[in-house]
Amino acid sequence: MKMHSQCGRNSAGPRESQRVLDRDEVLGRRDRLMQQTPSAKRSAALTTIRAQLRSIDWRVSRG
Repeated sequence: MKMHSQCGRNSAGPRESQRVLDRDEVLGRRDRLMQQTPSAKRSAALTTIRAQLRSIDWRVSRG
C-alpha cells in the first residue's frame, strides 16, 4: 500500500476544477487584444483565444 506522501507520484495528479469560459468574455478579451500593436505575445494570446472558442463551440454542440 502506498504511503500518503507517495500518492499521485508519476502522474499529473488530480486536476483542479476549471472555471467554465463564457463566449462573450473570450470575445471581449479578443477585442481588447486586437487594439494592441502586433507582437509575439499578442499572437500567442490570439491562438489561445481561438482554441478556447473552439472548445466552447464543441461543448455547446455536444449539449
